[in-house]
Amino acid sequence: MPAGFTKSLSDRLNWQSKITVHEAEDGMFIKPGHAIKAKGGLHMEVGGSGEKPYIVLSDTPPRQSLKPNADIMMESVAKVFKERSVAVVLTGMGSDGTKGASAIQRMGGKVLVEDESSCVVAGMPGSVIKAGLADQVYPIHRIARAMKKMMRS
Repeated sequence: MPAGFTKSLSDRLNWQSKITVHEAEDGMFIKPGHAIKAKGGLHMEVGGSGEKPYIVLSDTPPRQSLKPNADIMMESVAKVFKERSVAVVLTGMGSDGTKGASAIQRMGGKVLVEDESSCVVAGMPGSVIKAGLADQVYPIHRIARAMKKMMRS
């Protein structure tokens, strides 16, 4: 996502969602009921502990030509939240998120993936599915309900 685009996207998602959506800021604490959208042009990671997690933004080089990179973010989630991690991989190009999904599963977390039938671009979900890393696969209209159920258990 390019710099400048993510703020307007975050604002739009916040307006349309039942939860609060923010564009990431360095040092921002992660709170229940809030979604944090990566800032364009920067990697987003999770720091701290499972009890006091916060956002870390970095300007390190792109990975797989991507910045932000989902693998980097998901790998940090796995380190902080361990078996309580839940990854959700939705429509997108390429294989970004596959290594992160693997890291989350290795720590005992779960991976929820959008079914390719409802994807605009099935690259990211398809890569996770083909790697055998999807714990559950649903079309987009069932993802929110599946997330709630997975996060309760």
